[in-house]
Amino acid sequence: MAKVLADLVGSGLADMTRRVTWWDNLPEEARSELTDVRRRFQAGEYGPSVKSLTVARALIPHCEARGWKVGDARRLSEWLRENA
Repeated sequence: MAKVLADLVGSGLADMTRRVTWWDNLPEEARSELTDVRRRFQAGEYGPSVKSLTVARALIPHCEARGWKVGDARRLSEWLRENA
């Protein structure tokens, strides 16, 4: 059965209206490494009193050196606290 035009248009809208984030623009290698940083931060491996903003500020120069655009420290700090 052939799809009608309304169905064809509707099937593509989800991808067209989805907001692209900094995470979406990263290569897979970057995602993997950043996920590891978040896991270690959340596990307390960087120290029990280390704040997410401190980790974000330390992380940004390393990301920039690799050409990864991760946004500002505040946004990265929020991402570090999120549950995956």
